[in-house]
Amino acid sequence: MEFREVRSLVLLAELGNIQRVAEAVHLSPPGVHKHLKTLQEELGVPLYERAGRSLKLTEAAECILPYFRQMIAEHDTARRVLDEWKGVKRGLVRVGAGQIVATYLVPRVLEKFFSRYPGVNASIQAAPVRPLVERLSTGHIDLAFLAMSELHEEPDLPTDDIDLLFDVTNLEMVFVSGTPRPARRCSIKSLTAVPFVSYERELGINRVMEHYFAAVGFHPRVVVRCDYTETIKTMVQKVPGMSLLPLWAVEKEIKDRTLWLVKQQERPLSLKIVLASRKRRYAPPAVRALIDTVREYLAQRGR
Repeated sequence: MEFREVRSLVLLAELGNIQRVAEAVHLSPPGVHKHLKTLQEELGVPLYERAGRSLKLTEAAECILPYFRQMIAEHDTARRVLDEWKGVKRGLVRVGAGQIVATYLVPRVLEKFFSRYPGVNASIQAAPVRPLVERLSTGHIDLAFLAMSELHEEPDLPTDDIDLLFDVTNLEMVFVSGTPRPARRCSIKSLTAVPFVSYERELGINRVMEHYFAAVGFHPRVVVRCDYTETIKTMVQKVPGMSLLPLWAVEKEIKDRTLWLVKQQERPLSLKIVLASRKRRYAPPAVRALIDTVREYLAQRGR
């Protein structure tokens, strides 16, 4: 049963004349007649009969007509949805990022994206770099913001199936304290005795920090470990102690003087964040639109 045959029968019920049906579907009358005859032969019952100069549906055709009309309606709806999807009027983009980027960068990008494409939905998955790469490779997410340092430090990552599209930003990490610090720069090594609040050991950001601490000779006295940046920020204010946190997360507190920046002599820790996608020949329009939005966001921020 061909869809065009079904549509011809439904139109015949509405128009009552093969000529009119032919004009509606842009076919010749013999072409429409062939549709009706083929459908009739397949179903094994008469579907229409002459009534003067017109045709009318048989009782058998009237029985199945509501179902055929529903098929037409569903088909037309599917086509309309697909057209909207192609025009980025609807769709779903699945985005992955580490906890820090998911909290402080992704919402800023999506704010711009949703202002332009309000009918598109997004799924945000915050996870370490290994699960993100695996989800990209298996098609469970469309895009991921990945820290390059973590990519280098994770052995045996399935990176053959992903593309690193472009650099997004450098995630600048800064030392902050819950008590006022001297304005002059100091060596971080001199602050070993200060209580330190850090990330949980298994988190990628913690491993990056530990490598950095080893490189600069800093051995913090860790008194609390937490999963989340916002929790660490609050703990530093309450302990009081110090921590190494993303500048994004503490800009307001530094400005409000509820946290104080520790000016260090050593080179600061900075993580390069890249946007990655799964390798495939065709990316859905909404995914391409989000990639373009990230580019625009970066261009505007750089002005």
